[in-house]
Order: sequence, then structure tokens, then C-alpha cells
Amino acid sequence: MIIISLLFLFMMFLVGMVAVMCSQAIVREDEKKLLEQWKMNCLPLGLCSLVFGGIFLFCMYKNLVSFSYVVCVASFLVCMRYVYKKLGLALGRAGKFCGVFMVLVSLSTGFTDNVVIQVCNHLMVLLAMLVFTLFGYEQKEQDFIQWIQYLVLMVCESFVCAFASFGHMRYWKKNKEGTGKTKYIALGLLCGIPVVFIVALMLCSADEIFAQWFQGIFQISWLGNLFLYALIFLIGFLCFYGVAYGGLKTSLRDFPKREKKFEPVVAITAAAMVLVVYVMFAYVQIRYLFLGGIWSLPESFTYAEYARQGFFQLLFVSILNYIMVLGVLGFFRENMVLKHLMTGISLCTYVMIASSFYRMILYVRTYHLTFLRIVVLYFLVGLALLFGWLIASIYCKGLHFLRNTVITVMVFYLVFAFGKPDYWVASYNSAVNEHLTQEDWCTMAEELSLDAAPVLLSQKPLEFSGLKPEPEESGDRKENYETRDYVKHGSKEYYAECYEQYQKRIEKKQKKLSIRKFNMSVYQAGKALKKSE
Repeated sequence: MIIISLLFLFMMFLVGMVAVMCSQAIVREDEKKLLEQWKMNCLPLGLCSLVFGGIFLFCMYKNLVSFSYVVCVASFLVCMRYVYKKLGLALGRAGKFCGVFMVLVSLSTGFTDNVVIQVCNHLMVLLAMLVFTLFGYEQKEQDFIQWIQYLVLMVCESFVCAFASFGHMRYWKKNKEGTGKTKYIALGLLCGIPVVFIVALMLCSADEIFAQWFQGIFQISWLGNLFLYALIFLIGFLCFYGVAYGGLKTSLRDFPKREKKFEPVVAITAAAMVLVVYVMFAYVQIRYLFLGGIWSLPESFTYAEYARQGFFQLLFVSILNYIMVLGVLGFFRENMVLKHLMTGISLCTYVMIASSFYRMILYVRTYHLTFLRIVVLYFLVGLALLFGWLIASIYCKGLHFLRNTVITVMVFYLVFAFGKPDYWVASYNSAVNEHLTQEDWCTMAEELSLDAAPVLLSQKPLEFSGLKPEPEESGDRKENYETRDYVKHGSKEYYAECYEQYQKRIEKKQKKLSIRKFNMSVYQAGKALKKSE
């Protein structure tokens, strides 16, 4: 009940925030004319949404992690280009950049088997899709707060506008003049699609060989759950129509330029106190952590313990400082003293980021590398870059802080998406271990995706049981991999079974590969497995 109540309160807060945004948004004079033009073209635009719904069903049905995702994203961009052409709009630079980013991110999904990266790819494509539909044809000058307002408002508008197609069709039938052939083509398509669908089902039922041939090509059981097919098709149709129409409506609204109303003395007083604490903390970090070779740690600490202690707290404070500096610069009136204090807090945050990075490096050197650790290190580098843009924007007004920040995040994420962190984790751990142990091999096989398979299988001797025996002093390795069950049951048979399960895991995913479900990482893992046998 408590969770439900909190969710209800959050939804009420979100609705209230959107209502406030809508009341603040200024409706432009050209909105009515452009939306009228949309309604008059709702038939071809609706057909375009239907086409995307079919492509969405073909590409995404039980298939979220292959190269088919690129086809789905590219189809969205082509359909949106058609929408812009129908409305007489030209695609701008922001739209082209977002389109290229979406294609590249979706492409990286087919190159990795890492679930975390695949989920992040879908989220990044969704975010880029919102930016594309909002600013694809028009460059708006807005700050970070207004950008968030546009995104939140568009998400809500998209949900509302998803079902507007039915009302638009009634409007089109009432106002359309002339007897062009478009409506007859549309009527033919609307009649033909369900007929083709039914005929394909009947033919698959009549001939088993034809059904197997069909399933072999598309890897879709047409005799399965028809309701699920229809639901996925409807989701694709409604999402495209809602995002396209909702994005257009949102982009035609302008938020009034915000005035920085708050008195800077308040922020100066609070920031000065915070800065004093940060300077003291920076002194301790420089003395005990960075210059550890000159001054020794207290006797109760080892470097590994000191490195691990407080890492995530420092990470949280660094992110909090970024939000704080961004908020102070956005809501308080300009003041030179306040700018200097924000610069000081940002520089102290660099010390915190460096401390977090150095702590993690010390910890990795002792307990080796994992996927989470390499992600954290990469995130810290990205956060340092974002603070660089933030400090520069304090003194350079014409720097286009928001645009540069978005571009930096996109480019930085692309490197991560194509980087295959699991491969480098396995490579590093194999390189620093002169003799790879059964425990290390089995742990990486369980924790890492198939991106690491070429490295792991190349490190395996001819007989898996011939791997080097476990060292007696295995405490560090237990700390490294959180003490797995096989550490307690460390027999050769147990490790041999671990390898057999890894082999079956690769073979199982290999069997699912087809033209529609092809994944390069799984394919390369299969090749590495054959080579190791």
C-alpha cells in the first residue's frame, strides 16, 4: 500500500507539473495552420504509421538484440522524413545528427551480447527519438530547464495524441474534397493486409513444408498467438503516430524566457560554506591518497580498504555538485563572486572525481576488473568532460552549453556502446594473471556476456581440467568475485561442468541465429568455440 500510495503521489506530481508547463507554454500563430495541414493529410500519414507498425512487428517480435533493430530505427527515420515532406518541413542539422546517432546506436546492439548495453541502447534511441521529433526541423534556443520541459511535455502529448488518428480520419472524411486515387489505394491496402495475413495463416496450416519454410525465413510462428502479433503491430502504429503528432504539437509551442529572479547573496552564503568543506576534503585526498608514497595511511587502513571505502559516496556527491552548479547558474541572478564560488566547487569536484578514479584503479589492481568497475571508470571520465563544459559556460555565454553537452554525451556513449567492455575485462584479467585459474575462468564465464568468449576460449588449455590449480591464498579472489558457490565445491568435475554449461550457452544462442535475429557477438562466440575444440 505504501508503494502504491507513493506511485500515486508521483503520478499526481507529474500531472501537476505537466499542467503547469502547458499553462506556461505559448501557442504560436502557425500551430493551427500546421495542425490543420496534418489533419488534411491524415490518410497518407496514417498509412505511413501502418507501414511502420508492420515493420516494427517484423523486426521486434521476440527480437530486441539483433541487426533488425537497425531496420526498425531506419524505417522510423524514413517515415518521419515522409511526414516532414508532406507538411512542407525541412530536416535541420539537429535532426540529421540525431538520426545518425539513432542508426549507430541501434547498429551497436547487433554487435554485443551484453544485456546492460542493449537495454541502454534502447533507452538512448528512445531519448534521441524524442529530440529528433522535437527539434528535427527547427533549431530552438533554450536552456537546460526548458529542454527538460519540452521533453516531459512531449512524452505526455505523445500518449494523448497516439489515439488522435481515429478522430483525424473522421475530420478528413468530412473535409476532403475531390476524388483522387489516394483514398482508393488506402482502401485497397486496408482490405489487402488482413486478407494476406489470413491467407498466409491458412497456407501454413495446409502445408507443413511451406510453414517450415516461412518460419525458417522469418523465425516467426504464424500459428502462434495472433493477439500478440496484433498487439505489437498496434503498439508500433500508435507509437509512431503519437510521437510524430505529439512532437509536432509540442515543438510548435514556445516557453517564455525564464528570468533569474533569486537573490545571489543566498547562494553565495551557502556555496561559501560548502566550498570550505570541499577544500578541506581535497587536502586530505591529496595528502593521503595521491601522495601515498610520501605520507602513510593510518595504521587501521590498507590501500585496498581505503580505496573501496566511500567510493560511491564520492560519486554521488560529484553528480550532486553538477546538478547544484547547474541549478544555481540557472535560477540565481548573475554575480561575479557567485561565479567564482561555483568555479571553486567545480574544481573541488574534479578532486573528488580524481579521488574516485584513483580509488577504483587501486581496487582494480588488487581485485582485478569487472564490467561494473570499467563502466564506473568510463562514467567518471565522462563526468569530468561535462564539468569542463560547465565551467566554460560560466564565463562564456555564447558557448551553446546545452548543445555541446548533448553532443558530448552522444559521442561518448557511442564509444561505450561499440567498445565491448566485457571483452576488455576478460583481456585485462587474463593478461594480469600469469596462470588463469579455474575460479577466475568460471567467474568470468558466468558474469560476462558472450562478448568475452573469444578471449575466454583462447585461454582454455586442451583439457579444461588441466587449468592451473587454485592457489592456497585465495582470499583476494574471493573478495574479487564475491565468493561464488564453486569456490566451496572446487573439484575438477565442477569446473568441467562449468565449461560444459558455457559451451551449451553459446550453442543455444547460435541455434537462434537467422537473418532476422543475427547477432555478431553470438556468431563470433560460435566461431571461437569451434576453433577451441
